[in-house]
Amino acid sequence: MSEEQSAEAPPVETSNETPNEASENGGFFDGKSVEQEQEGFLADKGDAESNGDEAPKGEQDNTDDKPVEYEFKLPDGIEDSEETQAYTNELKTMAQALKLSPEQAQALLELDIKAKTEGAEEYKAAQEKDEKDKIKAAEKAVIETKAALKEEWGGDTDKNVRTANRALKEFGGSELEGVLNEAGVLNNATVIRAFHKAGLSLVEDSSPGGAGATKRNKSAAEILYPDEKKG
Repeated sequence: MSEEQSAEAPPVETSNETPNEASENGGFFDGKSVEQEQEGFLADKGDAESNGDEAPKGEQDNTDDKPVEYEFKLPDGIEDSEETQAYTNELKTMAQALKLSPEQAQALLELDIKAKTEGAEEYKAAQEKDEKDKIKAAEKAVIETKAALKEEWGGDTDKNVRTANRALKEFGGSELEGVLNEAGVLNNATVIRAFHKAGLSLVEDSSPGGAGATKRNKSAAEILYPDEKKG
């Protein structure tokens, strides 16, 4: 072995620094752990951010638990009466139960009022039509009855009708007239004939020397149904 080869190699300097301490200078592959490297881009800081932003218990937002305040705007033509107030209060209760927003509750109010208004208008129109139909039917009945009585009584028709009206007034007045009218028989020829007959009996009983001077006045049933035998 040559003298040069036997020469000792220069001592290698060693460092007492640990790998982590040596990595403090930074740089590529500086010995940082994977966890330490996740501090820059794409670092998962979700836990830290959420922990920093999360409100302490008892101070969290309880917006969902707070009742929504509703201020309704009534459509044109709807008066702000006690009845309307009661209606809107009921609607508020329903809207809160359904967790509707103020806009949704307002839309519901407008839709409901529109439906009710249209329904009321349709009902009113139907009532008016029904009333007109009744009037037309009554007018037609009068024409038909007059024609039938005129054919039977001829020139005495008006006088006989007046006699029937006196009997109607005597035996029932406006109350009986209303009942007959409601039943749709006030202008019925058969009814008028019956009251004409009753009216003739009244005239006979009230005349001097008539039956009413010596006998009791007959009842309406006896006049209208003179042939009915007593049981």
